Amino acid sequence: MAEDAGKKNNIRDFLERVNNGIRFIEDIWIERDVKQRGSEGKFNEASSLSGRPISNITELLTDDLKHSFDDGSFTFRFVAAGTGSGKTTLLDYLRELIEVEPKYKRCAIVVQFPFNELLSESGNESFGVKFYAYTLTLTFWELMRNDNTSVSTDIKGIAEQFLCKIIGTEKVAQLKSKTDFEMGFIEQLNEYISEKKTNLKKLFFSCIKYFLQAHSQVTFVYLMDELDALQSHQIYLQDARAIIRDLINEALGGVKFRLMIYMVGISDDVETFIKADHALYSRVFNSVINLVAYRREECEKIKSKIEERIEGAYSGCKDFDKAWQEITNIELEPGHDYNNLREFCKKLSGRVIEIHERYFNSFDKSFNKFEEKARQLIEIEAIKKWSGYLGDSLTKETSTEQRSGHLGHTNWKRYKGKSGFVLLVATSTTIIKNHAVDCYTELWHNGHEVAKAYGEAKNYSLTKEHIDTFQQWLTDFNYDSISTNGNPSDIAFIISPSCTALQQRKLKIKNIEFIKVEKILEPPLSEVEIVVPPPSGKEKSVDMNKADKSLLINLLKGTGIHKPTYDKIINNRPYNNLEDLATKMKFSQCVKDKLQNKLNSGEICFD
Repeated sequence: MAEDAGKKNNIRDFLERVNNGIRFIEDIWIERDVKQRGSEGKFNEASSLSGRPISNITELLTDDLKHSFDDGSFTFRFVAAGTGSGKTTLLDYLRELIEVEPKYKRCAIVVQFPFNELLSESGNESFGVKFYAYTLTLTFWELMRNDNTSVSTDIKGIAEQFLCKIIGTEKVAQLKSKTDFEMGFIEQLNEYISEKKTNLKKLFFSCIKYFLQAHSQVTFVYLMDELDALQSHQIYLQDARAIIRDLINEALGGVKFRLMIYMVGISDDVETFIKADHALYSRVFNSVINLVAYRREECEKIKSKIEERIEGAYSGCKDFDKAWQEITNIELEPGHDYNNLREFCKKLSGRVIEIHERYFNSFDKSFNKFEEKARQLIEIEAIKKWSGYLGDSLTKETSTEQRSGHLGHTNWKRYKGKSGFVLLVATSTTIIKNHAVDCYTELWHNGHEVAKAYGEAKNYSLTKEHIDTFQQWLTDFNYDSISTNGNPSDIAFIISPSCTALQQRKLKIKNIEFIKVEKILEPPLSEVEIVVPPPSGKEKSVDMNKADKSLLINLLKGTGIHKPTYDKIINNRPYNNLEDLATKMKFSQCVKDKLQNKLNSGEICFD
């Protein structure tokens, strides 16, 4: 039996990922506001290095990327936050922003590691020797490892050239034989570097200069987590301060270095570490990013994202209303139920998992209508993409495909084009290499298959699991998105009601197109879309500026608005229109769209 493309299991995996609370989780990422140091209230604090205004984490990180990648300047940050407050997530998010920006990705050397790994290296060397030796060996591992396909062959070649100058051609050849084995590569390179008895700081900066001379856009990015690990290695503390201060001085000392360094740790430890050295403090105090443990508004937005995903996946299923009532009634009190974002996500997702397992043992509907709609769209897109081969005038043939049983189908839609080209469209799920592909189309020329189109349909918001699974399937299918030898390229699509901006950029990089299609809850009454006009008057509309709390709760059920928010809606009246309401309440686009539907249907108004 072919594997399920991911319905209940993908949602459960998503909830488990939130519950584990490890690293960046794009599916529940919410923007975190940033204020200048000393602002009134409980906010994340930071200042831009460029002097440009910033108001949230994305703007802050994007500005830092511009500072190094576009302006060619040195960027140094300390990130200070409590446990579970988003320190490591910030590093992961920065890395994601590099990955989805082609002009950054193709010239970025990104090295990420926790300080406790650096400090666990054997030997009694000083912190400076450990720091630069570990950083250098990890840098060349990232540059030369076999599975790092984001680094161009030109940049890999520069790395080999530099190493040949330092340790010799013969030793570089030995290293290249270990580019599929991290531990062996790092141990070997460490041994070669230690034999040189050279100044490792000079070697580190010489390496960066060599790369910039050979490739002016290469930018080195170092993301160092768990600075607080130094607290259990007191012998290194003073040395570490001096080394970091000296590194900053070198990077700012006249020559422009395309270099980014983020050092992340627990708030108290970072503050103690910096303030113990006045010279270091004077260099970095204005570049510290301070993250708060949580803000209640942030938690409410995360809850909305989880609710939206559950509603999108299961609305229309048996017992959904019961489950939805329980999910939306979950209330967690700050200080009692949670003290940071990680605890909030763990408690909330844990309760949602319990409800999920109680009510959603399986999807009660096959969502065939949505998949059928997706197949129609892929058919249209395939004809459009391959029009240069098929021509403008296609002839639809209704005969049974003569290759009986091809990929499990005996009937295909068949279109005859020009010059011997034929389009075959599967009319149901296609099994390929034990994967159940929702949408599948083939282009043939003179009896030979020359290109394929794949489509995956999801009747709800995409998760990381959906995208990762589909990408793996395409790899298994030998998906070729590049036209070669005069043949057209393969094409791939994901069809869903929604997809995050970051996910769309990732899909684009992988040459997968996203097609937005509204969720189908009920089968249409006929092939012709029936549009029901809203009531002509407002006699049945509820005025958002006058309705009491109980009426609002009943009316706006299913929009993703939480109970504590209704008091805020009432307290911030009046509203001129929906835009005014959404802005004041900072509603997500999903909530805003649902309110717009109620406005269009005449259920609510703003008098």
